[in-house]
Amino acid sequence: MAPDRLPEHQRAQQRLTAVDTMALDIGAPRAPVQQKVMSDGTGSWGTYVPGSLRVVDGPGSGDKTDQAGDDQGEFDADKVSFTLGDDATPAAGGSLPNAASLPGGTTVEFKVKVGRDAAGRQVTNQATVGSENRLGPEPEQLTSTSGDAVTKVNPAVDLSVVKSADSTKVTVGQTVTYRVTVRNAGPNDATGVMVKDMLPSTLTFLSATASNGTYAAASGMWTVGALASGASATLTVHAKATAVAETTNTATADATELDLDPANDSDSVKICIDPEPFCPYCIKESGQKPRN
Repeated sequence: MAPDRLPEHQRAQQRLTAVDTMALDIGAPRAPVQQKVMSDGTGSWGTYVPGSLRVVDGPGSGDKTDQAGDDQGEFDADKVSFTLGDDATPAAGGSLPNAASLPGGTTVEFKVKVGRDAAGRQVTNQATVGSENRLGPEPEQLTSTSGDAVTKVNPAVDLSVVKSADSTKVTVGQTVTYRVTVRNAGPNDATGVMVKDMLPSTLTFLSATASNGTYAAASGMWTVGALASGASATLTVHAKATAVAETTNTATADATELDLDPANDSDSVKICIDPEPFCPYCIKESGQKPRN
């Protein structure tokens, strides 16, 4: 007898983002065989989610533990295993009769957390079923391997922002120079990168220079555009202090792709603006003479 085949419907979510969790559903079709055991590796692209083993339908359906020896499921290092079918025990698989009451065989499920290194790639997974055919004069050991279940993982980036000022204490009328640097630590190239950096009302915009893209003072938006993995861009803004205040200026970055570490997407600088120094010898009004 030819080996039984795993179905083509080994299922996985078709589009994921790095650090998402993927549920793998694997079906073992009905066949007149004994000692049915299924195994599946989690792959180098992900990490098994503890406690996610489950027989979805068929004999012994329900949640399973990860420990060996206490039910039909087991997780060991980087592989999950199930003993399947009627009368299955933790140590040995059971039987799946070729019967109309079990048209779809049995299906198992486990979950894998997609790793950072899988971002922007396609990941694959295979399952293997071992069984024993007892229809002939001698038991025949059978092994069947599924086709690849292919899942596309969305690109992901890690933007970070560093903001500084040439001076954190100025007087009214002086110029403040801000520098904002946005960096992409990858793993993929970033697109549609934008940095929001609105000047406070106590500062008047004078000029700006950007290494990438353009800065619009009215909206405070720096349109960076694409930023390759490992690349950075810098914006320099000159502004005039116009009123006494203690003010904080914040720059925040965003991109089209998921940011794996949003905690470093913003940075702030506090500026203290003091009054102009009093000068008793300065002419305050037209025609007034300075004191001797």
